[in-house]
Amino acid sequence: GVARQNMRNYKDAIADYEMGLKQLPEHKFFLINKAVCEVAVKQYESASRTYDKLLRLYPKFENAYLGRAELYLAQKDTVKALENINRSIELNKNEPSAFVMRSEIKMRSLNDVKGALADMDEAIKLEPHYSGYFINRAFMKYKLDDYFGSMADYDYALSLDPTNVTAYYNRALLKMEVNDNNKAIDDFSYVLKSEPSHVMARYNRASLYYKTGQYKKAIVDYDELLKTYPNFQMALYSRSECKRLSGDVKGAEKDYNRSRELYKKNKS
Repeated sequence: GVARQNMRNYKDAIADYEMGLKQLPEHKFFLINKAVCEVAVKQYESASRTYDKLLRLYPKFENAYLGRAELYLAQKDTVKALENINRSIELNKNEPSAFVMRSEIKMRSLNDVKGALADMDEAIKLEPHYSGYFINRAFMKYKLDDYFGSMADYDYALSLDPTNVTAYYNRALLKMEVNDNNKAIDDFSYVLKSEPSHVMARYNRASLYYKTGQYKKAIVDYDELLKTYPNFQMALYSRSECKRLSGDVKGAEKDYNRSRELYKKNKS
């Protein structure tokens, strides 16, 4: 069952867990694994019954409350999800995933950024070497206008995981916002080295090349964007400006006219 579950073959995993439960009907891990798989295949009523049985048998099994919270989140019931997460934390204050789950609900559903940050702080205390937590916290600090704290978290995330593309991209956006343009270009360049098809990283780097007077480099990036998105109106307009400023008057005029045609078409 576990092997099949790890391969995301959830239906066959459920069948195995059910066979196990015929022999050991109160087995804690057969029950919770079966419930997790039932949620994965959207068998929500069955999963609810499985969690109810599990928690009748093991009312202090904190992971069961987290699992049932996932079920309620899948059903878009954040109130019941929070109740279950809170109960899990009451039973065990040393499980970082519980604080992370509650933090995500506060951030996405309740718009409680300060509360989300407090929970992420707790998760980091319990698991201080996981870069993803610092990336999440950096975004929360950014939302609270703590740019210095946000930058520090991105820096630390990258010290833990020097190849984390998400951290480089988010840090580049932050550097771009505070006009640390050359360092933002460096971060966008790392992203594009790892993921050459990252559209927003290329567009933002092109914009920064344009802003810093590196027109030929900007043109190269706009060329790449326009190969894939030939009707990208803003890229055409920006490339026309770069060509004009680098002395290519005919090329600039051609891009400008095409950009203007697309603008009129999109506006009508």
